[in-house]
Amino acid sequence: MQAEQVQRSLPFQPFPLQWRVDQGLYRSEIHLNFVGQGWWEDESNTLLRRNFAIPDSNMFVTTFILSALLEAASLDAIELAPDDQSFHLALDAVLSFKDKNRPAGVPVYSFWPQEKINGTWAANPFVAEIFKSVGLEGFYEECVSIEFAAVVLEGYIKAYHIPADLDDSSVNMALGGMLAAQRDKFPQAYAKWEAVNSNVTGLFELINKFTDLIDPRSYYFMHPFLAQLSQPSLALGCTWLMDLVGDNKTSGVVGMPFHVNNVDMTVISNFLYGTSQAVLEELNGGAAKQYFISHPDFQQVYENSAQAISWAIETGAAAARPDISLLYYPSIYDFLWMAARTARYLNAKGSATNAIPTLARAKDRLTAALKDAGTQQILASAHYDSVGAYWDDFLGDYGQVERGEDRLFSTALAINMLIDVWSVPSTNGSGCKLQWARDVPETIAPLVSGGIAYLRRYLLSGEFELGNAFFSGSMKGDTTAPWSYPATYSHLRNGTALDPITGALPDDAQDWFNLVYGMKGVVPDSTYRKMTDLKWWGNSTPKQFLGFNAPGSAWPYWSSPAMTYAMSLIALANFQALQQCPIS
Repeated sequence: MQAEQVQRSLPFQPFPLQWRVDQGLYRSEIHLNFVGQGWWEDESNTLLRRNFAIPDSNMFVTTFILSALLEAASLDAIELAPDDQSFHLALDAVLSFKDKNRPAGVPVYSFWPQEKINGTWAANPFVAEIFKSVGLEGFYEECVSIEFAAVVLEGYIKAYHIPADLDDSSVNMALGGMLAAQRDKFPQAYAKWEAVNSNVTGLFELINKFTDLIDPRSYYFMHPFLAQLSQPSLALGCTWLMDLVGDNKTSGVVGMPFHVNNVDMTVISNFLYGTSQAVLEELNGGAAKQYFISHPDFQQVYENSAQAISWAIETGAAAARPDISLLYYPSIYDFLWMAARTARYLNAKGSATNAIPTLARAKDRLTAALKDAGTQQILASAHYDSVGAYWDDFLGDYGQVERGEDRLFSTALAINMLIDVWSVPSTNGSGCKLQWARDVPETIAPLVSGGIAYLRRYLLSGEFELGNAFFSGSMKGDTTAPWSYPATYSHLRNGTALDPITGALPDDAQDWFNLVYGMKGVVPDSTYRKMTDLKWWGNSTPKQFLGFNAPGSAWPYWSSPAMTYAMSLIALANFQALQQCPIS
């Protein structure tokens, strides 16, 4: 894993080709999920999927790797010195992603580095410049349909002007909480984090603001949940820390994709985890906890989010429609683990969690959902061979072909989910730190052991790819086109109303880019059911998930071997701790 860290920054240059890399960050790459059928198409698409990759500088991967190192260190699985140079390089790199449009101390973070454009700091991944500089239009013309390539590239180049987001801000909060929990071990790192993130309540204030206009894909997925609430509300942890007013102010520099906010179940899980850490580790001298306790409206956002996650797990809704429930995290294993680590943390904090009723209710709901339906989903998707147990997701698997390109990543996440749900901190006084819960089903420990055996056999063998789709764009084929779903708000940004029932999507590229199409408020169930039977912009509402490898559905995803190593490190560290602590 450490070999994946960039030790020296290098700028991008087209000739001779040199990709931009930033010191301290762990490597990740943008791929396109090419799939095909027939021997030639399948093999050529496999080569494209694996080998056409653009290195990307983002904070997300590095933040998760720092968290993995801290978790492993807390379990005494690795030695991590307080002044470890690579750790501090990574932490410095992560902290540099703080949104420079916000006041000092407010921990709002951007996925990509920022540059100043017309007085506004904008995310700047250099991807557009890369495409032009190395002539990838020509590459695409030879390899795939140029019309398809143009749509993919143009859409995602525009999408790169994204605002700061709840997801990156939340994983940074969680990192701060983990450093706070081990501040005696890592005083310098914790002090450094606190100095840059001294106003967590400023982030909480922003989260409270942005829940009015929702992406129609998110609403379609969420409607059954909203319809069964006694007081339906869109007060949820939304992805973008921006609204339409802010979007219009920074038009062309920073803006939400499609100019509306959205809801991603995994983003919400990270929001719960980061907020729980901020409150219970009393970040900023307890200011985060005080804000949470004294602001029932913010508690409602937290509670609604916890209810939504529990519902998505209990009903199987997230697993049935990962294309629209997990807009940016296509892996269901990602989602279940991120929900599980929140439940584990809330349970581990015991009386501190129970002292705050909102947190206690979230703990109980998440734990119940994960111990029942969540565990069953993991059990049902397990595979077995002579080595042990493993889990596959979708990368490289097409028809009857199983390449297992994300197998090691998925297996590590499945193990982590099961351990987080079915283990508890040790209280036997023997010095061990983790043990199986008294109510653990008899099938769980052997299954986890089988998964660990699989990781031990293959993780460093080179026999499987270390790939993953830990992150993606929200457009992944026809079922993820937002204009195929019902909406109650359809305007150009200049205020011109457009009728999605009788009209067609704008032909003019500028008008298309300026279309604001979303859901305002909660629609009665009977009304919404009728809406889903209508055609929107001439499209029928997609009511079934066709799979991420449906023909013609190539889409960008982010992959990082370092993330596979990090998730495996967490699994191995926790398993080692469990081995030292038998069931009491």
